[in-house]
This record gives sequence, C-alpha cells and structure tokens, in this order.
Amino acid sequence: MGCTPVGADWARGVRAWLIWGIPVAILVISPTIGARYLVIVWPTLLTFMGVACLLNARHCRRTHCYVTGLFFLLLEAPTNFPGLSADPRPPPRLRAASLA
Repeated sequence: MGCTPVGADWARGVRAWLIWGIPVAILVISPTIGARYLVIVWPTLLTFMGVACLLNARHCRRTHCYVTGLFFLLLEAPTNFPGLSADPRPPPRLRAASLA
C-alpha cells in the first residue's frame, strides 16, 4: 500500500537515493577507509537509515518500511560493541558483513 500523495513517499526518486542509496554506498566502501572509522560510520548510517524508514512508514503505512526500519535499528546495535573494546579492529564477522 503506497502513499496517497506520491510526493509523500520517501522511497521513490531522488529522495530515496539520498536517504538510502548514499549511506549504502558508504557502508560498502567503509572497509577501505580504516577499521577505526567503522565504529563511527556503521552505527551512524544504520541509525539514520532506520529512523528514515520508520518516519516513512509513519507517512505511508507501508509494512515494508516498518520491518526494514526495525531491521536497520537492530542491525545497528551490535556495531556499537567493537567500539567498547581496546582493539580498534572490528571483529571478522563485521568486516564480512561490510563486504556483503
């Protein structure tokens, strides 16, 4: 079920590329910028995308937006834990997830 006014849907057009496309591209290239920055980049971008999904869900009442918004926020939680250790390198599973 889509939005009644087409312009109210954030998941279409240029706005979608700005909200989700650019952050996904940054997440994909983030392993090349250094492990230390992953602790900042991943939680920030995943939180941003999750909140954007939930705000879009509030406008459009689309089930997909509710599910992906919660998914991004749940995915963000484990990315905070590597920042709490003394080792600045992310665990291997986080490095593998960034390459997927």
